[in-house]
Amino acid sequence: MNKRQAKKQYKKIHGHNPPKTAVAVYTPEEIEAMKIYNNLTPEDIERIANNLRSAAAEMFKALQRVAESMARVFEDAGKKYSRPVIETEEPPVVVARTLSERRKKCRRKGWRVSER
Repeated sequence: MNKRQAKKQYKKIHGHNPPKTAVAVYTPEEIEAMKIYNNLTPEDIERIANNLRSAAAEMFKALQRVAESMARVFEDAGKKYSRPVIETEEPPVVVARTLSERRKKCRRKGWRVSER
């Protein structure tokens, strides 16, 4: 029976969820793992922690190398495919004239009040 099933069974019997301090039902594999962890000495824990720290440091170094190589690739691609930017900003007079011509085209002839 897994933890979810044990919780549902408890709720079916008692009518509410088990309290947070209730003893959970563990599988034999989990019990063996807890026995191993409970028998560790402080030196073992320190050795495991040091190994995890060194593994994390190596992982971060590898990730940094990957990020640097990707940055170089993108930089090279940017240099290869870049074009000069040509500023073509229209003066305000031309923009205003274009907008007024557009308004004239879209204006309706003979506005009327609705017949409702």
